[in-house]
Amino acid sequence: MKDKIPVSKVLIENREGKFLAVRETESGQWELPGGKIEENEDRFSAARREVEEETGLKTEKLEELMRVDVHRDSAVKCWMFHTRKFSGELSTNNPEVDNTRWVSSEEFHALDWSIDAGFNIAVMKLVEEE
Repeated sequence: MKDKIPVSKVLIENREGKFLAVRETESGQWELPGGKIEENEDRFSAARREVEEETGLKTEKLEELMRVDVHRDSAVKCWMFHTRKFSGELSTNNPEVDNTRWVSSEEFHALDWSIDAGFNIAVMKLVEEE
């Protein structure tokens, strides 16, 4: 069996109760900020690094929500986090991201998500229930 690729993703919520989504340049589809965990990096550090690389934001107080395993072209184990604590200016200086949007929970459910990102809806439902 192929090793699973470890990934961290973060659901970032602002003071207005909106959530940050990023659009991938290659696919044109929406995702949560995050990405692959590098060798010798823990899932929390990877989440903070990837968010900063993709959005320019520095996250704090990551709440671990769940781990999701995805099996498609490759096997991925994805740790999902939530935070309301972040600083910095939102930017799209990363060539992998061509757009960012703060969206309401209703808009979140209507986005054209990457096929491998369907679990984002489950994470949003979990946060909505808080």
